[in-house]
Amino acid sequence: MAQNPSYNELDKKIRELERDAFDFQEVLEVLKDSEERYRMLADFTYDWETWRGKDGRYIYVSPSCERITGYTKDEFIDDPWLIEKIAHPEDKEMIFKHFREDFGENEVGHVDFRIITRKGEERWISHYCQPVYGSDKSFFGRRCSNRDITKRKQMEEALKKNSEKIKLFAYSVSHDLKSPATSLYGLTKRLHKDYAEILDEKGRQYCDQILKSSKQLALLVEQINVYISTKEAPLTVERISPKKILRMVREEFDAQLNIRQVKWSEPEYIPDINVDRFCMLRMIRNFVDNAFKYAGDGISEIKIGYTDSDQFHIFSVADDGVGLKEHDPEKVFREFTRRETSRGIEGSGLGLAIVRDIAERHHGKVWVEPGLKNGIIFYFSISKSLELSR
Repeated sequence: MAQNPSYNELDKKIRELERDAFDFQEVLEVLKDSEERYRMLADFTYDWETWRGKDGRYIYVSPSCERITGYTKDEFIDDPWLIEKIAHPEDKEMIFKHFREDFGENEVGHVDFRIITRKGEERWISHYCQPVYGSDKSFFGRRCSNRDITKRKQMEEALKKNSEKIKLFAYSVSHDLKSPATSLYGLTKRLHKDYAEILDEKGRQYCDQILKSSKQLALLVEQINVYISTKEAPLTVERISPKKILRMVREEFDAQLNIRQVKWSEPEYIPDINVDRFCMLRMIRNFVDNAFKYAGDGISEIKIGYTDSDQFHIFSVADDGVGLKEHDPEKVFREFTRRETSRGIEGSGLGLAIVRDIAERHHGKVWVEPGLKNGIIFYFSISKSLELSR
């Protein structure tokens, strides 16, 4: 523009400045609107949200921190390590490590910890955080979300206490019932043996019914005790030969194998494995007993199988009996569930549930499949990573 601009030139320049000022005002309005939207989104979150910069100091703290902790956002911003000071004494070391030593890690972090609020209340916080990066991949700190999970923790603790009470009650009842149930069965058996001949027909029928019921009661109490001990007793993992376990089970069922002319087959070689010896014996025994009870009169073979994968030893017990009719095969592993073919057959409905729990304690699982032509195949796996007990 010339040193002595004309009126038109000045007028044109003024118009340009006015237009620039108007555009600038529009930008300010947009920025103000965006800032207000961000503030509403951030400040009105229910959870306690934060953003720590690279130096560990807070760039942002949502007002909800005051509802959860009793301390204001300004107090947290002024004292970046206030969170450590209000942490429960037993959780301080964990909090210190997480916020200081793990601060620069790239992955998402998570810790559950307790705090003491301004009013002295104990609260549980579930904390998640993840790194924040700019468009140029530069590290801008960590974005954190803290949720008050005190009620959930209280419910979990209440459920745990109730579970322990129920467990103790069940153990006490089953333990106290064991002796009278065994005695009842023994006395009824003796009565049936010594006095059945001098009873009339109706008396013998009553005696037979009492004998069957007392035997079932004794079996049920025994299985409940086994079920509880399976869950509670610590595992004693040792290096064992599965072939020796199979030999023991076969000898135990030798009479039934011969009487019913059932063929027993097993692999020539099975490697030694790490397992609880008595648990392994119980699993094989329960599956074989299950075959004799439910496979029907047409059973002609019980076949033991073994294979392995990178992580598991996998065993199978198959029979060529009537098979499984349930639409949901997995339900046979539930407590007090019996197969459709079990009518009139003694049993507690706990045998396969015990096997399931044993497999899970060995970091494995159980499942069932139909046989190739007929019958059924039960499988159970045992982790190869089990360490020997000391």
